[in-house]
Amino acid sequence: IYAAVDDGRVWARCRMRSHAYVGGSEAEVVMDGGTRRVRLPSEEMCLEEGVELGKVEDLCDLGHVHEASILDTIEARFGVSKPYTRAGEVVLAVNPYKWLSIYGEKERREAQAGSRSAHVYSVSAAAARGAARGEAQSILVSGESGAGKTETVKLVLGHLAQIAKHGESTKAIVERVVRAGPLLESYGNAATLRNGNSSRFAKFLRVEFARRTMAMEGSWCETALLEKTRVVERTKGERNFHAFYYETDPSAAYVQPASSSATRAARAARGRDDAASYDEMRDALA
Repeated sequence: IYAAVDDGRVWARCRMRSHAYVGGSEAEVVMDGGTRRVRLPSEEMCLEEGVELGKVEDLCDLGHVHEASILDTIEARFGVSKPYTRAGEVVLAVNPYKWLSIYGEKERREAQAGSRSAHVYSVSAAAARGAARGEAQSILVSGESGAGKTETVKLVLGHLAQIAKHGESTKAIVERVVRAGPLLESYGNAATLRNGNSSRFAKFLRVEFARRTMAMEGSWCETALLEKTRVVERTKGERNFHAFYYETDPSAAYVQPASSSATRAARAARGRDDAASYDEMRDALA
């Protein structure tokens, strides 16, 4: 069974020494190679037997679905470099804070073939199939700061763009849509204490496709809740919006105070420094 513990794990695997289960009572269990007294959950939370949790793609396939088994499965998959786990039509993601080799042509082909594997591409591919049937589609990306929302949107948009490549005119639209990302990041993202590339605004991105050919016909973006106060005031150790650091005097009043740690965090999160980001932003404006 799973039992509640107070050592930072919340839930831990254990084995009862007797078969009598009384919810809410204390019992002696075998845990971490030794015996220990724990308080049992009000409802019995059973372990999965004979199931390799790292290979469970969908939480709905678990025989016992409860908080402990869900967290255990997500942790097991994360431990074998599988940051995605399905829960029906929802895909849960745990940010590994590093790039994994799971975003190649193989994964894209499998998603477009209708695979229901736990992957962000399965979401974008399902949306593309729905659009091809003439059905409007919505993809909601949510999570706390640093959860990986910005990168997830890039992956979804990049996959949709790859699906939509039909002819030179469509290719030009696709390139414009993809290149708009760095522009939005420059003026809407900043390095915070928790996230080196934190989006300081909300956005609604709309993409239109031709139903017959699935060629991308256009796109526009609506933004809201921009953190304008960051321009004049921010927490010590955080940065202003990225654009303020492109080809500027580091001693300028509107740039300070940006610690070297915040600058390093911004570079690590975006995979490039401010000079390279400036070039990318200029290309997007061209």
